[in-house]
Amino acid sequence: MQRRYFWQLLLLLIVSLTACGAETAVSTATPTRTPTLTPLAISQAAPAPTITNTPPSTATAVPPTIT
Repeated sequence: MQRRYFWQLLLLLIVSLTACGAETAVSTATPTRTPTLTPLAISQAAPAPTITNTPPSTATAVPPTIT
């Protein structure tokens, strides 16, 4: 009985280490690189949109009629 428990525990340990190893291998194999903005790229960016205040609507809400 103890021998079977030992092998199950060993198998679980191997599987968990393999899963963690594969996860770290993927994260280190494809490093995420943030793009750097040069002053030229910033100057060529689209201008900020102008925000205009619109007056509130003058329409009044009609309450629903329950029949």
